[in-house]
Amino acid sequence: MLRRVRILRALPVLVLLAALAAFAREPGALAGFPLDDAWIFRVYARALAHGEGFAYDGARQEAGATSPLWVVASAPAERLAPLGSGAVVLGVKAIGALLALAAVLAAFAIAQSVSGSARVAALAASLFALEPRVVFSALSGMENALLVALWTGALAAWLARRHALALGLWALLPVTRPEALVLLPIALLVWLDWVRRAGFRPARLAWLAVALLPAIAWSLFCLHATGHALPNTFYLKAQPFRLGASELAVAWRAVGHHGLAPAWLGLAAAVAFAAWPWRARPPRAWTASLLLGPVAYLLAVAGSRHVAFSGYYWTRWLDPAGVLAMLPACIVVASGVVALVERARGARSGARAPAGEQAGGATLRLALPLAGLAALGALASVPHSVEAWRVRRFHLGSDSRAIDALNVAAGRWIAAHTPEHAVVAVNDAGAIRYFGARRTLDLVRLNDADVAFGRISREAALLSADWLAIFPGIFGPTPLAAPIALRFAPRTSFQVSVEEYTVCPCPEQTELRIYERNTDR
Repeated sequence: MLRRVRILRALPVLVLLAALAAFAREPGALAGFPLDDAWIFRVYARALAHGEGFAYDGARQEAGATSPLWVVASAPAERLAPLGSGAVVLGVKAIGALLALAAVLAAFAIAQSVSGSARVAALAASLFALEPRVVFSALSGMENALLVALWTGALAAWLARRHALALGLWALLPVTRPEALVLLPIALLVWLDWVRRAGFRPARLAWLAVALLPAIAWSLFCLHATGHALPNTFYLKAQPFRLGASELAVAWRAVGHHGLAPAWLGLAAAVAFAAWPWRARPPRAWTASLLLGPVAYLLAVAGSRHVAFSGYYWTRWLDPAGVLAMLPACIVVASGVVALVERARGARSGARAPAGEQAGGATLRLALPLAGLAALGALASVPHSVEAWRVRRFHLGSDSRAIDALNVAAGRWIAAHTPEHAVVAVNDAGAIRYFGARRTLDLVRLNDADVAFGRISREAALLSADWLAIFPGIFGPTPLAAPIALRFAPRTSFQVSVEEYTVCPCPEQTELRIYERNTDR
């Protein structure tokens, strides 16, 4: 029996590896990252790997990394730098792939615990491994794979009654994505379940504090580095919380956007999951956390910032919750398929299915109607899944090629053509800083607390630079256009066509121009 479970557990692992290989075959998918933000993480990770802490420019500490835990987790890849930047990129993608693998194995553990069936678990985890947002995140260089691995791991640990581990994993969520603060109340439910099952002990009170420590530690660091208790991006990108019809529509659309199944199937699966007669019905608090946690996360994001669906830059904030919202669908569909197969086998042989395998651990009377609906829903969502796979796979390669042709190329040019003491002002602050290796001023302010909080103006920062590496189409309509034209002369530019720039529908970002300060002014 144990051997069969191990064999079945290997199935979703193989499915994930095949999915990663399919995405990796897209030209450009392994050579770079689909967002310049991934290179910002590399800047901080390189500083951390070299013992400089969370430094963006020199030794000065900054709070520009919205995911400090991803900086820490991906910093080992920077040790591959002597082999070239390509080795670093592959190292980061390998870390992402391992995190995706951890999430798939956690999904297997959850499905097996709930259904009592290794076959259901293998099929559910295999479906989860085919979720295009999981595969894309693993190879994107961004923090989403880490967040999904921690989230599914915490749910699996709680279901296995490993409450201390579950609390520890919940504690790490807010330092992976700040929106995950809304999930911290679930830690209280974990703790209460622990006390209910194992009895109250004074020492267990300390575990409530453990759930808050990482978030408090990061807040104290931000306060020390910038004088503000939250990362710079909170003050620059967040908006007053509002939850109206448009925000609810964003949250609804995000459930299925370029994901494994449409949102309607996710909702239907959530209802079916709550109604399904599982052999080992999970605690109500656990079920509520599985079903409502993604909802809380989606609403927190949709209500606090502008979200568009025209590129990964925006949807990355919503993807983790969309992925978790699909986990119940994977389990329900897998249970339905196994139930129907077992029913058909039993009808042919006249034999009764083994205990614990009947309909994935459910009683046939209620399970079979639900199983049929789950199978029909899965079939109906196949076109959606195929299109989501095509779009995500295409964008992994195409977006990465665009970032390489503009940002990475500009950074390499800066390194080759400017003096080491040069000061460069930028509006995309990742690859140019990483490859240029010059003192860099972030005109968007996310990585410069002085500019972000008004201690110096953007114009003063610009005028203190020796070189600019900017999108002129962005600065043309701003007050900075005049000082740029007066004080700087263009030296070279990097361009792609509008069709090639697939990161977003942003024609103003298809040319990145490098300027040098006029020496006669």
